[in-house]
Amino acid sequence: MARAASLRALLGIGSVGRRGVAAAGHGRDAGPCCPPCCWRGFRGVASASGGRAEPRSSSSRFALMRAQIQARRAARTRPPVESSGWVTGGSVSGDGKISWGYSSFKGRRPGMEDRFSIKSTTINGQTVNLFGVFDGHGGKLAAEYLKEHLFENLVKHPEFLKDTKLAICQTFLKTDADFLESVSSDSFRDDGSTALAAVLVGNHLYVANVGDSRAVALKSGKVVPLSEDHKPNRKDERKRIEDAGDTWRVDGLLAMSRAFGNRELKHCVKAEPDIQEKVVEEGLEYLVLATDGIWDVMRNEDAISLLKAQDGPKAAAMKLTEVAHSRLSFDNITCIVVQFHQGKPTNIKRW
Repeated sequence: MARAASLRALLGIGSVGRRGVAAAGHGRDAGPCCPPCCWRGFRGVASASGGRAEPRSSSSRFALMRAQIQARRAARTRPPVESSGWVTGGSVSGDGKISWGYSSFKGRRPGMEDRFSIKSTTINGQTVNLFGVFDGHGGKLAAEYLKEHLFENLVKHPEFLKDTKLAICQTFLKTDADFLESVSSDSFRDDGSTALAAVLVGNHLYVANVGDSRAVALKSGKVVPLSEDHKPNRKDERKRIEDAGDTWRVDGLLAMSRAFGNRELKHCVKAEPDIQEKVVEEGLEYLVLATDGIWDVMRNEDAISLLKAQDGPKAAAMKLTEVAHSRLSFDNITCIVVQFHQGKPTNIKRW
């Protein structure tokens, strides 16, 4: 009885007897003294014996209460789509070899500075798919600029198909310079952004990273990191910044040691990417690209375990976003999940 009373109190159900409720069979409406919360637990039909409404069985009342409690708990942890601008979706490549899903959510931050970009095209008969996440800081201008221009610049590079790594590196640096030029007239802004890009040219995968967004793959049941966060406390990054003579400014102002934008720190905070090149072969199942809104509260292994339990990349991207939010991530949360449906084994650049 005590358990029933506490559940009724939680759900706002009054502890009235069945005599205080008008039976639906009598055709009377519940009056002011008998609000709807008082008759939730009663059947809406008259009994055969006396025309009174009969209470639900104890088991059905508890089942209803449990369902309502679970729904309320889910509503507290699920990102509120309408109020937050939670964006999600997915698609399949033209050749059917990969599919992808994406999810982007403002989360607990007052503004949304994350951006993402997905592009699928054919260049000289070669299928090309590009995926990118951009985590802005100090404003949204840099991330927005990367979304609009980075991949557009990359596919126009004259060496894109011949020397993709060179094209990626030069495009990152040029796009950074172009962005700084575009905001040079506004001395009061110093927007910056990370950039994490996965470029799939045929069966070659290139993952380029600037900043602390992260790429992780699932291959043959194993978790494979495909990027390393650019942090000021990373040994090689710290030496590079110390050589530039500005360690204290980077430590005090930025959480990452490389970024687009950030004009005031450009002499030591570069947009030069680290690039990993892999061959897509049998066993490669998933690739996850995500901003640190996920990685702040989730290990690589946790993310892979979650997506393996989902039905496809779109559901996986949504799940990663929901779980990061429920684990009290305080940043914007954006991720792209790519699923590989077949590979072409080769003898070069094994994993």
